[in-house]
Amino acid sequence: MKNLLLLLFFAALFSCQNQKTNTELNSCKDNALAEVIYLDVFKQSQIYLNLFLSKQNPSDTNVKFITSANPNNLTFPFKLTVNFGSTDFLGDDDKFRRGNLMFTVSSSSYDTTLLSLDKVVVTFSDFYLNQSNVLGTLTLTNNGLNSKSNYTFSLDTPDGVIINSNGTMSWKSLKTLELTSGANTRSNILDDTYSLTGSTSGKDFKGTDFTANISTAMTVDPNCRWFIKAGKMSVEPNTLDVRNLDYGIGTCTGQVSVQIKEEAVLNFSIQ
Repeated sequence: MKNLLLLLFFAALFSCQNQKTNTELNSCKDNALAEVIYLDVFKQSQIYLNLFLSKQNPSDTNVKFITSANPNNLTFPFKLTVNFGSTDFLGDDDKFRRGNLMFTVSSSSYDTTLLSLDKVVVTFSDFYLNQSNVLGTLTLTNNGLNSKSNYTFSLDTPDGVIINSNGTMSWKSLKTLELTSGANTRSNILDDTYSLTGSTSGKDFKGTDFTANISTAMTVDPNCRWFIKAGKMSVEPNTLDVRNLDYGIGTCTGQVSVQIKEEAVLNFSIQ
């Protein structure tokens, strides 16, 4: 009888521990943060390349262009560094940045507008977004028009790394952005909206390997602090059940609901 009680006790204890482990959301939260960071880099690329191509300087004097390219007689490829300074700079979007974004830009067209660029390779030098140090490479490739006459862009991050007070995270992502509105106003990226598809793999801040796949195309709005306003994704941490994430139906809330098997829906806020 005593042995039976001990068995029941340990079985119950293991069940509680397993349930607790199965409801942790570390990989979901960390992947969501990485999505925001690298989409923010895409946005900054669009903003500052648009200014440079239109022969304008950044409106804020804290941000500097460093380049040997002549915007009045531009030849491709060219390199451009956007320097945010060595101390935190608060942008109009209430996000802090410092360090350098470095662009290598190629084009096969004399039309020097954003949608004419073939490829932009983004690298980082001491670049921080809201206290997260961002490393690796982001390659933006213009795929031209698809069957719906929408521009599509490949976003390839083969070696992304994020370092902050939570630790070090690695992130590998291959996504496609489809420009669903805003193509007629090339000089104004803030009226653009995108559809995002693709997959990710990585190691979260706790050291857990995970994969993530977009199951329902996500709506990306550059005006939203968290970029993603709608869509669904599955995140599968190593040895744990699949987490099914729902980003909502089109409002900029930064809230994500998570369903794990048949358990109650959990929620978290994107950092």
